[in-house]
Amino acid sequence: MDGLARKAARIDFSTVSGLRRDAAAREASPGHLWPVCRHHAPPPVQHPSPIPVHYVQRDSPLGSGPCFPKPFFTNDGLLGEGSEGAAFRASRRDTGRVCALRKVANKVRYGLDQLGRVLFMNKFDVVHGEMMVLGRLQGLKKVLQLKGVYHMEGASFFELEYLAEGSLYTRCGCPTAIYVDNYGRSAVSESLAREWASQLITANKGLIARGVYHGDYHANNIMFERADSQDLKMIDFGNALLFDPSQGNTTVRNKASIVGSLFIHAPETFVPHGVFDAEKAAVHAIGRLMRQLLCWGHENISDTSSYAPPVFGRRDLSPECIALLTQMTEADPTNCPTLDECAKSSWFEPPAATRTRPATKRKSCC
Repeated sequence: MDGLARKAARIDFSTVSGLRRDAAAREASPGHLWPVCRHHAPPPVQHPSPIPVHYVQRDSPLGSGPCFPKPFFTNDGLLGEGSEGAAFRASRRDTGRVCALRKVANKVRYGLDQLGRVLFMNKFDVVHGEMMVLGRLQGLKKVLQLKGVYHMEGASFFELEYLAEGSLYTRCGCPTAIYVDNYGRSAVSESLAREWASQLITANKGLIARGVYHGDYHANNIMFERADSQDLKMIDFGNALLFDPSQGNTTVRNKASIVGSLFIHAPETFVPHGVFDAEKAAVHAIGRLMRQLLCWGHENISDTSSYAPPVFGRRDLSPECIALLTQMTEADPTNCPTLDECAKSSWFEPPAATRTRPATKRKSCC
């Protein structure tokens, strides 16, 4: 008995009571940010601007069904699904503000053990990568902004701005597009393309300055802020690449897996583990995207082919437009202009005002 008494004396009962108090408080307020399952929590990530990070307890065991941060948001419906995750329309419970929640798996099922229990593989490295990218973009113009991150066991949710006014694809390429003629061909005017291209150049100048290459340029990843304007924002940085932008460096190393449109992306970006100039690749992507939006239906072009006709199929484009897009999409990246040089192109200069001579009045005999 003396030995048992000595063992009991070594137990810190204040710690035990403290754990009980924490457990009781956790049950009383399930919506509170209790960092349960600390061994599953990711290590801290450094950001240029602080991003609120929350840990939310699941309301069902891992593997029994999907999860959602219900203490903070109401699920207003699915916006879409992609290769890297899904996006939901949600409303904050505290303010009612509508936002977009991007769901990314932080654990993936990969098999069963000898007892038939499900085994999960940790995928927090994917979540960390996206957090690092979005952290670098804080405060940039023309780029989707991250408001907070909510970690749950099995999935992480990124709270993002909600852009409900459609993408470049919905206005230019889908069955309900508004910038098409009666034959389904592009009716995008040069002035409209000039406005879009100028915003994309501004956005990518900010990305390159922060050491970020988007990595997945296409019309669905460029959204409109409002229905009554042409203000754009770039979204979906799940395939972005990071590099050190110090001392003017723009060189980035590619991943092993390659994504993106063959028509839009620069040829050098499709080399696994290859090294390329991020700024020149961004210039190429903007040029090809503008040609696609201007010439869709006028040329035999496709997202699944890198081929572009040597002669522009649309006949009403100005020589300045054709010259700039041709230079931006040169096969040799050393011949491509920089983003600053593109912005200084004569195509972006406002057209000179034309003076019209008033019609001469004719004398009437009556």
